[in-house]
Amino acid sequence: ICDKRPAEIQEKFIKDEQEEIIHVCRLCNDHKKLGESLVKKKYILVFTEKNKNMLNSIPIFNKYWITFEDNPDVIRGLLSEKGLIHIWDLSLPKDKKENNKDIFAKKFINAYVPYDEESKEILTLEELAKKSLTKGDDNKIYGIEALGVIKADVDNLGTIFYRGLPESKRTFSRYLTLSRMLNLFFAYYLPYLCQTQYKLIYNVFSGGDDLFFIGPWKECYAFALKVNELFKKYVCNNSAFTISAGYVLTKPNLPIIELAEKTENALSQAKKDGKNRLNIFRKSISWEDIPELENLKDYLISLCSNQKEILSRSYLYKLNQILEMVEEAKRMISMADKNTNSKIDLKELENLLWPSLFYYFTVRNFDKKRLLKKEERAQKMEDFILK
Repeated sequence: ICDKRPAEIQEKFIKDEQEEIIHVCRLCNDHKKLGESLVKKKYILVFTEKNKNMLNSIPIFNKYWITFEDNPDVIRGLLSEKGLIHIWDLSLPKDKKENNKDIFAKKFINAYVPYDEESKEILTLEELAKKSLTKGDDNKIYGIEALGVIKADVDNLGTIFYRGLPESKRTFSRYLTLSRMLNLFFAYYLPYLCQTQYKLIYNVFSGGDDLFFIGPWKECYAFALKVNELFKKYVCNNSAFTISAGYVLTKPNLPIIELAEKTENALSQAKKDGKNRLNIFRKSISWEDIPELENLKDYLISLCSNQKEILSRSYLYKLNQILEMVEEAKRMISMADKNTNSKIDLKELENLLWPSLFYYFTVRNFDKKRLLKKEERAQKMEDFILK
């Protein structure tokens, strides 16, 4: 798989319900077994000696051997085995009242991955993208098959650790508590939240002070808003603790490394634009402004509904072009205010015409099918323009 080391082992892969035998190197084979076991098994056992009875053990630097297990009875039988040094419980809680007779130390390295409810197989990125489609009242399928990818982390974490505690209280135990409590939110609570409420969100990584999640594009966006809301509650609305996030909408066929780079760039831009915000569709938006934008979104959707189409979708595309003109006009005005010597192309001056273009296209396209009475149409159009 890596195209670097010699392929020595035949490994079975399943894609689109078809089995395929691929030759892989020993390291890639170990990675495959590790990845599968981490999301399918509940416990991890670490040995300093290879156990003959454990055929699926995975070597770590040929010094340790690890194996995964589901059955607590099997684990109890291994407690007396020579070389056993650790047993960790990787599982997420199934519900708030979970009661296990066997209690092992928790290790927050597991994550939630979405499963098909019938086959119990892990959903592929292509299958997750299809979950973005919705069926309308007319039984037609609407939307696009796309994924949402989100990366987020805590702002100014170094400053929080450096200056967040009074000098007299900067003790090892307090730093440790702060670190562990932050990790608990990302590494344990968020996977649990996905398992119980956001079941289509794939946890690529979540721990420390950051996360990297993938899911159907609309659900992933809603999840990003929920994470920010819950984190504010978790830190008791302390204004020193904020989150920045980058969101990218993409097709499922892009390599995961490329998705990670694109989303990392979006997150970096959110940080550059002031932090405590979400960078989405190449715009950095303060979390506080999102409710107002959500209201505007719902308003636009109501005007474009199939039952009463006051505005067409083609008009919305034109509106996007006009918004780009607004941004360019602001940039030109800012340059003029600063008295910079930057040259402005004559074609760029067209961006200053955006108010007249906006009015022209709105009058021409508003209620094009004449579904409203004249007075009602005039009032609704005025309200729309003022919004």
